[in-house]
Amino acid sequence: MTFAKTSYMKIFYATIFVLLSFPSFATAPTTPASNFHVNSIDGGFFNLGWTAGNGTRRVIICKAGGPVTFTPQNGVDYADNSIFGSGQQVATGEYVIYDNAFTSFFLTGLTPATQYFFAIFEYNGTGAATEYLTSSFLTANATTSTAPTVQTSNATFTNITTNSVVVNWTSGNGSRRLIVVREGAAVNAEPVNSHQYTVNSVFGNGEQMGTGNYTVYNSTSVATSITNLRPGTEYHFAFFEFNGVNQPQYKTPAYTASVITRSIPTVPSSNVIITKTDGKELGIAWTNGNGQRRIIVAKQGSSFTSVPANGTDYNANSVFGSGQQLGTGEYVVYDDNFNAATIRGLNPATEYFFKIFEYDGTGTNTIYLTSSFGSINASTAVTPTVQATNISASNVTSSTLNLLFTTGNGRARIVVGRKNAPVNVTPTDLMAYQPGADLGNGNIVYNNTSEPFAGIQNLQPSSTYHFAVFEFNGFNQPLYLSPAAVFNVTTAFALPVKLSKWEAIPLEGKIKLQWTTSTEINAGYFIVERSNDGTHFSSIATVQANGNSQSEISYSKDDLSPLSGKSYYRLKMVDIDGRSEYSPVRSVLSSAKQSAILMRNPVSDKLELVTSTTGNGNRNEWQIINSRGQIIKKGIVSAGRNEINVSALPAGSYWLRLNVDNQLQSLAFLKQ
Repeated sequence: MTFAKTSYMKIFYATIFVLLSFPSFATAPTTPASNFHVNSIDGGFFNLGWTAGNGTRRVIICKAGGPVTFTPQNGVDYADNSIFGSGQQVATGEYVIYDNAFTSFFLTGLTPATQYFFAIFEYNGTGAATEYLTSSFLTANATTSTAPTVQTSNATFTNITTNSVVVNWTSGNGSRRLIVVREGAAVNAEPVNSHQYTVNSVFGNGEQMGTGNYTVYNSTSVATSITNLRPGTEYHFAFFEFNGVNQPQYKTPAYTASVITRSIPTVPSSNVIITKTDGKELGIAWTNGNGQRRIIVAKQGSSFTSVPANGTDYNANSVFGSGQQLGTGEYVVYDDNFNAATIRGLNPATEYFFKIFEYDGTGTNTIYLTSSFGSINASTAVTPTVQATNISASNVTSSTLNLLFTTGNGRARIVVGRKNAPVNVTPTDLMAYQPGADLGNGNIVYNNTSEPFAGIQNLQPSSTYHFAVFEFNGFNQPLYLSPAAVFNVTTAFALPVKLSKWEAIPLEGKIKLQWTTSTEINAGYFIVERSNDGTHFSSIATVQANGNSQSEISYSKDDLSPLSGKSYYRLKMVDIDGRSEYSPVRSVLSSAKQSAILMRNPVSDKLELVTSTTGNGNRNEWQIINSRGQIIKKGIVSAGRNEINVSALPAGSYWLRLNVDNQLQSLAFLKQ
């Protein structure tokens, strides 16, 4: 019994050992890969992708020129390599290129313009336990990059200067195109297939193909700019369409064209004008010629014959005497591509001569147009010789009045006032004063005006004010004529109506008049008066007052038939006792061609702009542009009064460019 038991046990363990010695077979997948796609095609590679089936891994067989015929065998692992032809060859010309669990990879080592066929088999397991899904599998094919069949055409050249050109073309059917340029002779080399060229639009800096053939462009658009050319020289262009990126396939022969660079700018600056005359500054504007840029040379006291030298860049400085000299006393004061400049550091009452030279290029390639040029001569501001006369006062109220006068020959005039004593201070030459400035000893600047009248405000009732009117020329550095024309007047008793707002706004073919009172005591009515000269007024409307109020009350009236051109408005405020008082005068310009006006100019802290926009334009906007043509501030224009904060701007001349109801308008203003 013991022997039999022992024999049975041996047989049992031997059976177990034999069973454990056999391999464990995997289960074949049931869902094949799908959605084959090629993410990138080049002359020598593909980036292949697909959606995985339900196998843990997959093997891909690839063949060039025809479909894959091989089917993998269960229980067999295959050696793969993503370089075509380097993996295990499982049938003639059929190579294992992939064996992994991912869903994309790069296949390299391919031949351009060749069709490749693929079969993707899902599988589970490894080694002898491998089980492939062969009843269904994903097949696909793709072709490496081929040379295009339609070449570039219709090349045209624009913006031709002495050292640059813009070339435009009609593209062929390649995905990209290579441009090669040669100086003085036709391009005599062709690109090598599968070679990617390093390009540079600066001629001479790109990869050289053969001798003197430089690659300047390699991209997908239909235009490019080529620089670093020489004046008066012919440049030959060759265009090659291609497909692929890293191993491009080029279409040859090339499409060719040529262009001759300009030897010199041909159109000088013109229409030169003086935009501002100041004590130490002159503003100049002009119409540009056809140079890329231009310099201005200035000389004091006399004209000059010096001209800039080709191949030379000059250091410019808008402060006269600080820039580079062309000749004795001949300084370069401007070098830019805008059409206006302000020249500073000048002497008062002195004549200066200016010449504007167009040029192309930079450094040794700079070439100037010197046979013709824009020019002008002008004097800085001089002291006026005729003082204002015939001073009188009108619209005298308890706190305001209008001074009327016959103007002298100054550009404008400053009004200085003093309460209860004659003015005893003279303004200082080359110093600009704003209304409200205290000159000392009770002498206050009440107005700075170019009109034949001046509105005076912030006066005390029943007080005698002495005024001195000084004619002046200039803006930021004025020169004043003295002694002044003088006048005195006594203000009226106070009327118990306080006006906190009063304005006249051009709007849609009419003038909107609106005002606000902060206090009314026994107020009777308002008479709206209009004038075409600021002196003789007539009534156009009467508006009943509220009567008594300690809070703000707003009123408005429209002038439906405004005067053409400039007109003036004022309010006559009448109380129930018949006493009256006048508001300050408001001026407004009504013109079909002008959609906006500046309420005052020069300005110090804010620019007050009134527009007649209907709001129907695609975009109503404003831009402030400095003397170098740079946009330094911008915003949206609304109908009526707009206030733009310019307190942070440096003193100088600026342009307010407007696009109102799809109409462009530019207004010059001076920031003090």
